[in-house]
Amino acid sequence: MIEQHNNRILVIDDNSSIHEDFRNILCGRAVNDELEDIESMMFGQVSTDVTRVVFEVDSANQGEEGAEMVRRACEQGRPYALAFVDMRMPPGIDGVETIKLIWEVDDEIQIVICTAYSDYSADDLVEQLGFSDRLMYLRKPFDSAEVSLISCGLTTKWVQGRQARLHTDELERLVSQKTEELQVEVDQRRTAQDRLAHAAMHDALTGLPNRALLLERLGECLEHQKREEDYKFSVLFLDLDNFKLINDSLRHDVGDELLKAIALRLRQALRPLDTVSHGPNETTARLGGDEFVVLLDGVMRENDAVLVAERIHQQLTEPFNLQGHEVTITASIGIAVTNYDYDRPEEILRDADTAMYRAKEGGKARYATFDKSLHTKALARLSLENELRRAIDEDQFILEYQPIVSTDTASVFGFEALIRWQHPERGLVPPGEFIGVAEETGLILPIGHWVIEEACRQMARWRDAAPDAPGVAVGINLSKRQLTDPGIIPMIKSALHRNGLEPEQLHIEVTETTVVSDLDRVANILNEMKHLGVMIYMDDFGTGLSSLSCLHQLPFDVLKIDRSFIMNMNQNREFAAIIHAILTLAEHLGLKVIAEGVEDQDNLAQLIALGCELIQGFHLSKSVSGDDAFKIITGDPAWMRRAA
Repeated sequence: MIEQHNNRILVIDDNSSIHEDFRNILCGRAVNDELEDIESMMFGQVSTDVTRVVFEVDSANQGEEGAEMVRRACEQGRPYALAFVDMRMPPGIDGVETIKLIWEVDDEIQIVICTAYSDYSADDLVEQLGFSDRLMYLRKPFDSAEVSLISCGLTTKWVQGRQARLHTDELERLVSQKTEELQVEVDQRRTAQDRLAHAAMHDALTGLPNRALLLERLGECLEHQKREEDYKFSVLFLDLDNFKLINDSLRHDVGDELLKAIALRLRQALRPLDTVSHGPNETTARLGGDEFVVLLDGVMRENDAVLVAERIHQQLTEPFNLQGHEVTITASIGIAVTNYDYDRPEEILRDADTAMYRAKEGGKARYATFDKSLHTKALARLSLENELRRAIDEDQFILEYQPIVSTDTASVFGFEALIRWQHPERGLVPPGEFIGVAEETGLILPIGHWVIEEACRQMARWRDAAPDAPGVAVGINLSKRQLTDPGIIPMIKSALHRNGLEPEQLHIEVTETTVVSDLDRVANILNEMKHLGVMIYMDDFGTGLSSLSCLHQLPFDVLKIDRSFIMNMNQNREFAAIIHAILTLAEHLGLKVIAEGVEDQDNLAQLIALGCELIQGFHLSKSVSGDDAFKIITGDPAWMRRAA
């Protein structure tokens, strides 16, 4: 604790009357009265409320005794702030020797030499005691006010000095403590930064280098190739086959365990073996999900990379035992060797990815090597993707509408909206040429949103142009990616509300493949749409048998028989039997049926004979513009006469 006051004074003098004088001055009332008089003369009336200083005065008759009292006071933690020391104190030591002894014990005490005469000159005192702000000289006989003022000043100085030293010591302690804490923090931050740097460059699940580190190392390999023309390296791009099925059926934690086990086997497959020529810097990286990349640094021949791919396939053939489940997995591998000029790491990675897709298209569990034809195809695909993005920005799409007709009344039941791309150079591009790329790149989502908005706007235009005509519905095709988009339901609600349409005017068509690929998730979404009031079609029905078992779980209103059955109905009676079976099934389930792909009068006649109530196809009408569709709605279409 820092002292606020210290009024302890020691008087060292061999004359007892001197001690009495000091007590009268420092402990009695006389000095206070005298000080009041002086202050009144100098400063005017002094407040009587001011508390006067009272000192605690101790006495010593000899120097040795005084030094001992100073020592004991320090040991007791009650040091003296000030000592008045006589210069001559026979038969003991003199004042100079006394001061030396006192300062050896307590170097903070203030000293006032108090004597009538001295054996020492001022120079002698300086030589003996040195220059010090703790030393003053008071000649006897002294004035009582002078003694009081000196005592007040020097005891206050002692307190301030003590406070300053304690503050300094505390600051030094705090600085030392803070320095240690900062060093600990620096070490912790350095460790954290190292961990962050590692995390930034490595996959958290498998510990393998991630895409950032892979691109960095690929860049180093490209720089190496620029320095040495004969240097080659290869990239293997791996995509696990049917990994999502494992994730969905065995839980994601099992899938994570599988990815870690595959990472371990990939490392094992990259050990230098007899026929593999590669340097010590091969890198296996995980790009995320179920994709891995192997960088073979120093591979000189394409065949060496192929051998590594074969060895990886062999490593993966042995089943994995994961949490009690035996799991078998295969991989599609794309190989890119630096036989072409690459400027950026992303280019060779892209080519390896392209080759991987070629392997997957070939039947999975195999590898494919990138070549110029794939490069040309990849460039064309990239160009198509860029053009699609531009088409979205510049609103180059249009909708055509193919009517769905009732065989009973020959009236329009509704339309199927079919997207077309009005390319500024290539003209009208059918969906088969760009929907696949839109699906792969995710551009299908903004395109699909546009289709829904435009179809609703078109229905509103028809309504406004012919308010007395019956409302006509429009069917929209949704892929799985569109259907599982979290924003699809709000988007449909918003489009219907904005255009003042009833939900039953919008029909949603989904294929069998979309339904059976993720039954539970799709069922939830379709039920939500059904609750909204939208009609649901199963498109391409009959192309697979897996959908039969789940028809009762899904809220379908309409089955659309796949066009392949209709087109082959005339040549093969079995197709007619299948159509009859579908119609019977739908009747029992309370579903409507649409036969699409009606191309001629024979098709139409047979379907009417089988009892098919709704038909669609070129024999009735090709897809038409919104304006021509309006003419069909309000006019007398040709199929009415043909149907009659």
